[in-house]
Amino acid sequence: MGSIFIAIIIGSIVGLCFVLVVRNRIQEIENVSFEKKTVERLLVISQLHIMYACIIYGYICSITPELMPEDQTVRSFFQDHELIGGIVEELTGANLNPDIDAIHDRVQMGKTYGLIFMIILIILASIEGIGLVNRRINRWVIEAIAIGTSIGCYFCFQYAVDLQKEVMSNSTILQLTDITAGFLGVGGFSSMFINMFEFAFWIILFALFINHLLYHRALNKYYTSNR
Repeated sequence: MGSIFIAIIIGSIVGLCFVLVVRNRIQEIENVSFEKKTVERLLVISQLHIMYACIIYGYICSITPELMPEDQTVRSFFQDHELIGGIVEELTGANLNPDIDAIHDRVQMGKTYGLIFMIILIILASIEGIGLVNRRINRWVIEAIAIGTSIGCYFCFQYAVDLQKEVMSNSTILQLTDITAGFLGVGGFSSMFINMFEFAFWIILFALFINHLLYHRALNKYYTSNR
């Protein structure tokens, strides 16, 4: 989880720097007609995008193929006692011999995708910032970029959650724990963990939706105002 907290800090700093640079540049150009609140409302959505992209990347970086160090010990036990392992697999349906190399490759690929996403987001944020400064990019293009970036945030986070689910589903201890919890009629650790992140992201999506409504109004006001 340490990488997530680091990502939150970095995302907050980068997002704030973006807002300050673009806002100051607009202020230099707009002079008297500059409306601070309107411009800040326009830049909030980009600030959120940058923060979310960093958080998602930090989340992906926190995912490891060996979710629990004790997994290898448990798997070794079942490999050394094939009869017991066979009985457990038959009764529970758990996969006691997951392909760790394949999972490792998937995690590394996920980190690469997360990095690519951040780079693309920085490019889109830069285009949006330049467009707001000189108003040479059509306002509908600017708004489409913002909407597209929000959609990208959703799919990238969903990819991260699916990757986390795949890693968890191959953790021997978590599998046995969740199966035992199911027999007892209670929720397993994996489902609670995933539900927590999905709930948090629905809050993020709601925040983005509200900001898009405010962004639309601010964009109209900004592009119809005189320099």
